[in-house]
Amino acid sequence: MKIRVKLILGFVVLATMLFISGLWSIYEFNSISNSIGGILKENYQSINSANNMIRATEIQEDGIYLIMLNQNKKGLELVKTGDSLFVINYIVARNNVTIKNEGKYLDTINALYGEFNTLTRNLDKKSIYQNIEICENIKSKLFVAINKLININDMMMNETVSNLKSKADRAIAPGIIAIIAVFVFIILFSYLINYYLVNPIISITKGINKLKDNGKAFDIKIESKDEISDLANSVRDLYEYLKYKEDK
Repeated sequence: MKIRVKLILGFVVLATMLFISGLWSIYEFNSISNSIGGILKENYQSINSANNMIRATEIQEDGIYLIMLNQNKKGLELVKTGDSLFVINYIVARNNVTIKNEGKYLDTINALYGEFNTLTRNLDKKSIYQNIEICENIKSKLFVAINKLININDMMMNETVSNLKSKADRAIAPGIIAIIAVFVFIILFSYLINYYLVNPIISITKGINKLKDNGKAFDIKIESKDEISDLANSVRDLYEYLKYKEDK
């Protein structure tokens, strides 16, 4: 193999290792960006919707108390506003189910809210005092279910952050591997350059000096089959030719 080919091959191997490690790092960072961004967005959306459902229920509760204070019109408006807010955010949460048991909690929330909503929509002056305690009881159970929904999404966000650290470590790994690989390759490449290029040139130089100073035969053997080997053979042929001319 020619020296030029050896050098080019060495640099091609080095460039290939750096290219592969670069692609690996880019892939890992893109994977982190896509997965983490999507999961955190979904979890935040679910938590935000759950908090809005709590707020919507409290708005309806405020409306009930206004009705108790004979402010029926304003009270009913608040009940209606709270109901609309709850339904909108329940739909958002239902369309954003990504965690195990999240759907089960939403089913519980839907059932409890159905009971709560039935009572709030059928309140009048006579029944309000009878049903207020029932509403409070259902509301407490409803809040427990909503808070469970918040908690599982909060836990998933914490788990996502933990996974982010793990993936970040994996994204750094290709760079570390590339540095180590380049360092090892440089040592190996330096050894090969010395073995196949520098040392043979030194040997040829010493052989020529011995021939020049002491008249010793040029008997340097080069193992590689490249330009250095051709040079050694040319020097040997020259020596044989000069010796032949001298003897003649």
